[in-house]
This record gives sequence, C-alpha cells and structure tokens, in this order.
Amino acid sequence: MFSISNKNYKDYMTYAWQLETKDEAVIKQGIMVSKFLDIYENSLSD
Repeated sequence: MFSISNKNYKDYMTYAWQLETKDEAVIKQGIMVSKFLDIYENSLSD
C-alpha cells in the first residue's frame, strides 16, 4: 500500500470500512483508520 496523501486518502477511507474479516481487532483498526481519515478530510482547506 502507498503512503496516505491528499490524492489517495479517500481510497483508504473506503478500504477501511470495507474490510472483510471476522477478526475483531482488524475491524476495530479499520474503524480507527476511517475515523482518523474523516478528521483529516475535515481539516483540509477548500
């Protein structure tokens, strides 16, 4: 996976909530990443 940037963070947001696993730890990590990127998106200037 590539480093997160202004050009690809939305792809990571999508990937984070589409994880297909039964591992609860991985699901929680995906949720955390998605929440972080949501905050990141909200901090960008228009």
